[in-house]
Amino acid sequence: MAGMRTLYVRQTKNDLTGEHSCVMVRALPRRSGYDDAWLPAFGADMARRFATLLAGPFRGLDVRLASAVLGESG
Repeated sequence: MAGMRTLYVRQTKNDLTGEHSCVMVRALPRRSGYDDAWLPAFGADMARRFATLLAGPFRGLDVRLASAVLGESG
């Protein structure tokens, strides 16, 4: 999704759906007056942690999905 950044992906799947939950945010427009300088640092940290977890809880993810998550986080 345009402008959205993944900041968290739950390591365990939902028992009913088999999906992983995630938290995504989008920076407010510059004219709002809020400082979004923190967002790239959080995205980079998420990508680092996610890459580490690919050998564990996320090893069953499709390669295309994992690559997409990493690609949009950095």
